[in-house]
Amino acid sequence: MQKAVAFAEHLLDTFIASILFLIVVLTIIQVLSRYVIGTSFTWSEELNLLLWAWLIALAAIKARHLRISMLVSAFPKSLQILLYTFRCLLTLVLLGVLFWYGLGMVELTKYDTFIEMDFMSRKWMFMSIPVAVVPWALVAVTRYIDAVRKLRAGQDPMEIH
Repeated sequence: MQKAVAFAEHLLDTFIASILFLIVVLTIIQVLSRYVIGTSFTWSEELNLLLWAWLIALAAIKARHLRISMLVSAFPKSLQILLYTFRCLLTLVLLGVLFWYGLGMVELTKYDTFIEMDFMSRKWMFMSIPVAVVPWALVAVTRYIDAVRKLRAGQDPMEIH
């Protein structure tokens, strides 16, 4: 299981790095065309916007969120496990809401096209939301399981996060 998770993380990192690389290359091309050639590619700004939406949505999967565990650490282990369970369930509910409304935005924008890339629907920008929510939920559950395992072993679960 850990090898599969490590492979998935590596694949996600590679994909995120590729998107960032494309954004940088596209931005350099925009700047050079504007100031060296004297013209610009209008489609490049829309493509850049699309890539940024995907970059942010996918990078959020790996984000480590700030937590202050001083209060939680003061509770007995059984209550800490209960709090971790509540946090995981709340995260899954909020991700479910994000998924649902993300699908709504995909449906709402499926016929809206970009101005300069009229062959592409804007739904592809909003598709990043439901696509990213699924692995994000898996990461949340995996982190929850690791935290509970550490708590039961008498270790600090914040070392995972």
